[in-house]
Amino acid sequence: MNTPFALSKLVKHTVTFKKQLPPVLSLHQQHRMHSAQQPTRQQTSTPDRKLGSVHWKLERVTAISMVPLISATFIMGPNTLADVLLGVLLPFHVHMGFDACITDYFNPSRANPLLCKAMTYTLHTSSTAVMLGCALFNYRDIGITEFIQRFWAA
Repeated sequence: MNTPFALSKLVKHTVTFKKQLPPVLSLHQQHRMHSAQQPTRQQTSTPDRKLGSVHWKLERVTAISMVPLISATFIMGPNTLADVLLGVLLPFHVHMGFDACITDYFNPSRANPLLCKAMTYTLHTSSTAVMLGCALFNYRDIGITEFIQRFWAA
C-alpha cells in the first residue's frame, strides 16, 4: 500500500523536474555564452601575484649583497671588481627604490596616467645615465672605491 503512493509521488516529481529542466539548461547555456563573449572584470584584471614577490625578493637580495661588498671594500681597499659591482648594484638599488615610490604614490589607476608614464620614463632614463656615468667613472677615472677612500680620508 505504501509502494504505489511512493511510486506515484516519484513519478510526479520526475515529470515536474523534466518540465523545469529545459528552461534551466537554456539559462545555463545563455550564461556560458554570455560569459564567453564578454569576460568579466575579475577574469581580465587578475594581477600576477608572483610579480610582486619576485620584485620584493630582488630588492632584498640587492640590499643584502651590498653589505658584504661595501665591507670588503673597506677591508681590502680599492678593487676593480668592487668598482664594477658597486657601479651596477648601487644605481639598480636606487632605481628600484624610486620605482616603488612611483608605483605607490603615482599609480596610474589613482593618479594621472600620463604623469605616471612621464615619471617612469624619467626614472629609466636617469637610472641608465647614472649607470653609464658609474661605468665611465670606473673606466676613465679613479673608480668608486678609490673615490670613497679619498673622500673618507679628506
